[in-house]
Amino acid sequence: MSYQVNGVANLTIPSTGTYGLPISLEYAAGTQEPVSISITDLPKGVTASAYPQSGTPSFASLITFTTDPTVATGSFPIKIKTTAQSGSVKELSCSITTTADCANAVSGSYEGSSCGSNQYTIDVQADADRNNIIIKNFGGNATIKASLDCASKTIIIPTQYYYGSYTCSGTGTFTDQSINISYTINYGTSSDNCTMSFHK
Repeated sequence: MSYQVNGVANLTIPSTGTYGLPISLEYAAGTQEPVSISITDLPKGVTASAYPQSGTPSFASLITFTTDPTVATGSFPIKIKTTAQSGSVKELSCSITTTADCANAVSGSYEGSSCGSNQYTIDVQADADRNNIIIKNFGGNATIKASLDCASKTIIIPTQYYYGSYTCSGTGTFTDQSINISYTINYGTSSDNCTMSFHK
């Protein structure tokens, strides 16, 4: 049987998430027979499944790729194979490029201090926006939003309201286990500069 596989393409997906790749197997000529779909050479931290996993061309299938935090950031070659019941095989090469989203890795409870204060706890949560976090109990009782640069391991706190009419902004660094930030609190015409250091 002769058939054509359409839709195979290179993919860019988040390092934690899913991506659907629709493909189709189009009958061309010969005696029709069932064809199964498999995905090989997947890197660690990536799984894939096709639904339906088999059919008789012509038919469409959706390949769903799922990544978890163990996958490395980068580009990885993979193969999508179709195998006819008679044993003939088609192999199509493409690649998966994973992009970092490090907010989940940073999330958790941290102990530390800021501006010479006593030890206290902050709670860091991944925001709905990629590579953004919410820091609760920042400075003792404020909640702020910060963005992460996963490649350089840096934090940016854009100017935002802190307490009432006070505003806060800052920059810092992070690892999976620590957060260090230098920030400024503005009180109208005056301001305070502080540093914070927290560890899981």
